[in-house]
Amino acid sequence: MNYAPYFKLLATTLDPSQGLDEETSHLLYSALFDAGLPELEAGAFIAYSHARSASLQEILGLQRALAARVTQLRPPQRDVSPVLIPTYCGTVNYPNLTALLALLLQRYEIPVLLHGTLEGHGGVATAYVLREFNILPSGSAQHAQTCLDQDLLAFVPTAVLSPGLAQLISLRSRVGLSNQYFFPAALLDPFAGQGLHLSNVANFTQAESLREVYRSTGHRALLFRGTEGEPFANPTRRPALEFVSNGEHVMLFDDESGRAHSALRLPRNINLSSTTAWIKQALAGVVAIPHPLLNQLACCLFASGYTKDIHQAKAIAAMSATGLVSP
Repeated sequence: MNYAPYFKLLATTLDPSQGLDEETSHLLYSALFDAGLPELEAGAFIAYSHARSASLQEILGLQRALAARVTQLRPPQRDVSPVLIPTYCGTVNYPNLTALLALLLQRYEIPVLLHGTLEGHGGVATAYVLREFNILPSGSAQHAQTCLDQDLLAFVPTAVLSPGLAQLISLRSRVGLSNQYFFPAALLDPFAGQGLHLSNVANFTQAESLREVYRSTGHRALLFRGTEGEPFANPTRRPALEFVSNGEHVMLFDDESGRAHSALRLPRNINLSSTTAWIKQALAGVVAIPHPLLNQLACCLFASGYTKDIHQAKAIAAMSATGLVSP
């Protein structure tokens, strides 16, 4: 197949409305995920796509291609939705608190599926922190399902859920592109629409794009600006937290751009051992959990169906600040 006309269109058209239609995008991403594109063409496609804003139709084509190639898992039998947490970066300037959020949700018996990379790329990866809590990567879908059913928490490397997406991540790295805030990871859905996506974004444009995708597909998601590409609210300054569900969206918390919380409650050293020790203290109520993290927890409690009211969720989340967790 001759892909040159499509690449020429991507290279010469910066206006998303003049880009690929959904079917063409679906065709190209299907070929990419199936390793059907030669490396030269795959590299060109990735570079051209990175250099421009994608239209809703292009992203929907990507989402369809990805959905057809994701290993499906069964949500545990609970009255709440499982929470999907993508973790692909690691942190270098803040302690990585993705694991803290996951462990808090587990305390409330909300199923949690983390997926992502095993490396921190020079920073502290969530996989490293989880290992300190004896939560090891699942090497198969069967093992992930067992962890979800028994422990309500599993960490699954991308390659287990979607080899095609893992290949795309690898190719992006080879051509020199960062995978921080890699939005296709926010579309990975092994629960066939039954889960709640935690979707951290880099900017307004990315948030707008993902919002429209979730509204079009009917998926539920919590949209917010992550911390160094990790899906936890900045512990010193809360981002806006927006809930998308059934084609509608509502702002649960506004951003605190003009207000900074004290960073003294955070570990002074952000290496793995210090981060792990601090998270253990936070879970035990020895140190206070930062207010923005509690707000994010409240959003998850509400959006997953644990509570029917955001105000009730706020009250319950506040109990976690002192370790007084009572599911």
